[in-house]
Amino acid sequence: EGIRCHPLTNHVIGLDLSFSGIKGTIESNSSLFLLRHLQRLDLSSNDFTGEIPIQLGQLSHLKSLDLSANVLLEMPTFRMIIENLTSTRSLALGQVMINTVVPQSITNLSSLTHLSLFQCNLRGPLPMKILHLPRLKSLDFGYNDGLFSDSPLSNWSSPLEFLDLSWVNLSTSLPSFPGQRHLKELYLPYCSIHGSIPTWVWNISYYIVLHDNNLNGNINLNILSKLPELNGLSLSHSGLSVIIPDEHVNVTSTWPQALSMLELSNCNIQGKFPTWIHKIWKDSLCHLDLSHNSLTGTLSNFSGKLLLQIDISNNMLEGPPPIPSTATQWFFASNNKFTGPIP
Repeated sequence: EGIRCHPLTNHVIGLDLSFSGIKGTIESNSSLFLLRHLQRLDLSSNDFTGEIPIQLGQLSHLKSLDLSANVLLEMPTFRMIIENLTSTRSLALGQVMINTVVPQSITNLSSLTHLSLFQCNLRGPLPMKILHLPRLKSLDFGYNDGLFSDSPLSNWSSPLEFLDLSWVNLSTSLPSFPGQRHLKELYLPYCSIHGSIPTWVWNISYYIVLHDNNLNGNINLNILSKLPELNGLSLSHSGLSVIIPDEHVNVTSTWPQALSMLELSNCNIQGKFPTWIHKIWKDSLCHLDLSHNSLTGTLSNFSGKLLLQIDISNNMLEGPPPIPSTATQWFFASNNKFTGPIP
């Protein structure tokens, strides 16, 4: 189990030891590096420690390498290793302590379709040429807060479906028109993005996460009527002002059918609390944050089956305090005008 051999030569071409509880170091004389025909190696989610030997680069036939979620594993020879992995299509090193500058040579890995280097303690300039790799569909450099872009976030040519640059200091505006329109998930929180949101953002299918930026402009939540597959929207503390439709909103089948996350804290929302939100998504909504706005009115009890977290604090809500759903684990309602006993 976990070993795959070539049907004709019997060479080992696949090794999957993920979630195996393996502890210890990977030695430079390990028999692992004798598997010269290996195409897929997955050692993710174990307890490896120490440094990854440079001999890993000898496995030049690797198409897929996953060492992610080994939080005590270090990779000081990152540049030398990846320069030998020219055939690699999927490279997942998330939460491996690479602790170095991103080498420009990473933009030469033209076979890459998936690259995940989140939370690797990377620093210095991020070569934005990486957004022009011809086959790249998924790119994750999130949670490397020492990274900054070496050039503006301009139009890209990679056929990206997933892009996560969370906490990377981009200090730029979003491009007016990215070259490709395949994007399904966009995560750009804490990126120092400024300017307005271009229209292409509202063609993203599943997740739009832009909280904690310096954007400007008004967004009408009616825009969701064009996103039937949307799972999550986070615009909290983004600088945007959000307009929420009233109780007579015409929710049709073109609206999201299974929204799980709606975060609109500090979005200058005015008017009555939109009770329709937790009614139409009562079977899917997990996180609802409408805190730090100017919402008024009284509330009925929350009834969401999956509603783990509710934050309606710092508004101007009145009447008896609402009762959260039985599924709710975190409920924040302070700094309102509620009266009467706590249920």
